[in-house]
Amino acid sequence: MPKFTWTEMPEFFITPKHSVATGHVIPGEMICVGLYKYNTMHADGKGIGAEPHSHAEEMWIILTKGECEFREGDDPTWYKLKPGDVHFVPPGLLHEVRAFEPYEFLTVKNLINGKSVYDGGWVDGAEAAWEKVKVAYDESKKFPNNDPWFEGSGR
Repeated sequence: MPKFTWTEMPEFFITPKHSVATGHVIPGEMICVGLYKYNTMHADGKGIGAEPHSHAEEMWIILTKGECEFREGDDPTWYKLKPGDVHFVPPGLLHEVRAFEPYEFLTVKNLINGKSVYDGGWVDGAEAAWEKVKVAYDESKKFPNNDPWFEGSGR
């Protein structure tokens, strides 16, 4: 069984198109786990975080250090996350994050065949395949409504 140690892995920019996050990503066969760190304040004083973006993967965020603010979709409200908070981002949902102090979080994402977890880009043919899957996901809506794990989650 493979064992990984975050401190022994090289850090790199996770998605330079959207943020200044550095960290580590460990892709498996079906999911990808990441440890993301935001340590550098932008020169404009607007804080540190990720610009509005979306991705094909659903994502769980578990804040481990610091505090940050998160918002999604068209909702103008910023929601504060603190260590121990867990937040779910459905696939395709526009979201952004900001903070005024360094922070760190774990992410867990499902892997989409042909989708790069490193640059947010698609390999040839993968985006069209995802669109077919997304249509089925959007039309089903049954899973979250019928699953007891989602009761009371607000989703």
